Amino acid sequence: MWRLFRPARTIFPSSRVASHIHKGQTVALHRVRFSRPRVRLRNILVSGAVVFGCYALYSSVVISPLIKWVDDHEDELSAEERKEMDELEPLFVAFPFTIKAVQPLPYAGTDPEWTEFVKLSKDDKLQRRIRFSLAHIVRSVAQNSAMLTAKCGKDMKVKKFWIDMDFPYRPPTEYERSGLLVTDDTIEWATRSVDSSTVFRTNRILWPSPLFLSTWAFAGTLLKQNVLDVARMFGYEPKTPTIFPPAQNPPGTPVNPANPPPLPPSHHPEIQKAIQRIRQQATPRPEEVKDPRAMATQSRQIPDANPSAVPSAGPADAEGKGGESGKRTAPEELFPGHDTIRSLTSKPWREFRQKLSQTYKPRREQPPRGAVLVSGLVELDTSKASIVIDVFAWYNPKTRRFDGKSMWMGLRKVQMKTQSPLRR
Repeated sequence: MWRLFRPARTIFPSSRVASHIHKGQTVALHRVRFSRPRVRLRNILVSGAVVFGCYALYSSVVISPLIKWVDDHEDELSAEERKEMDELEPLFVAFPFTIKAVQPLPYAGTDPEWTEFVKLSKDDKLQRRIRFSLAHIVRSVAQNSAMLTAKCGKDMKVKKFWIDMDFPYRPPTEYERSGLLVTDDTIEWATRSVDSSTVFRTNRILWPSPLFLSTWAFAGTLLKQNVLDVARMFGYEPKTPTIFPPAQNPPGTPVNPANPPPLPPSHHPEIQKAIQRIRQQATPRPEEVKDPRAMATQSRQIPDANPSAVPSAGPADAEGKGGESGKRTAPEELFPGHDTIRSLTSKPWREFRQKLSQTYKPRREQPPRGAVLVSGLVELDTSKASIVIDVFAWYNPKTRRFDGKSMWMGLRKVQMKTQSPLRR
């Protein structure tokens, strides 16, 4: 440890050498110089000869036969196969974290996309056909929804719709990534376009923010629950009002042994089960029961009071559960602490699912270049209800079809035709 406090060594001779001399001994100081060994020409020639021999052997045994086989195989190719090989795209090795968004230039009047917009804006029949086809697509999607059909019925008809068409001024956002482009002649650094769906999936995998927030909520709830349990062990009870307080009997009313008061919620679930089991097994004495009808009620509610209600053990039960090979083993038998773990993680798991449903939202795909926005409301009529659905879709004039990846629908309103009160 004291070596750290020693002075650093220097190239100058120390004047304190004499202080370390014991009994007047003579100390001789010798100067030594370290030098690197000289590079000999013989070693260079031998190393070069060994490397050249290894290269010549590898090229003659491996590379030359391989090149000859490739040349022979290429000579046997037909003209069509040669054309297909020339049309193959070169190998592109993408590098991570090089994706960037690029905002393209607005459409020009000479662009083919703008020309299609002009033709579509002048064709009223095609516009009506597009609106009708989108309304029927919404109806078919609603008919395939199990939730809507169970509540409103399957006999859905398009009652009316409000659908508009918008022509965008610029193409959607494009994405690019960089990497190495390997061709037959060169290897160079290049940039290639990438699909928006690939970008969204990559970002969701690299930065899973919904999963992180949900895990954080799970861990926070579990930690808070454990802290409260430890505080209860030391006698500290949190002062939180009960949302649904249990009904209490008026003062002076005798307690029915068959219906004991509920346990306080502060106890552990396993403790509650044990106390409830003890209460069921305990039989009150006749002098302790003021109401004789309570005994009859207890005998009807507790199956142990009737000996005939107890099932007789069969031969299979006598042999034990080990002989039953056809039945599946319950999780409680495999893991003794299954119920305890489930009771401790029920509330944190509920918080996890709630946070995940709040933060996770499916991303909309980017529409194709030259697509027209078609959006609005579609009202469907059934025998039970009236349904209003929001729709957001992109129509491609070149293919005369809607883009299914970027289409989005949402339920706006459900109005039941016949309503009944919730409480009678």
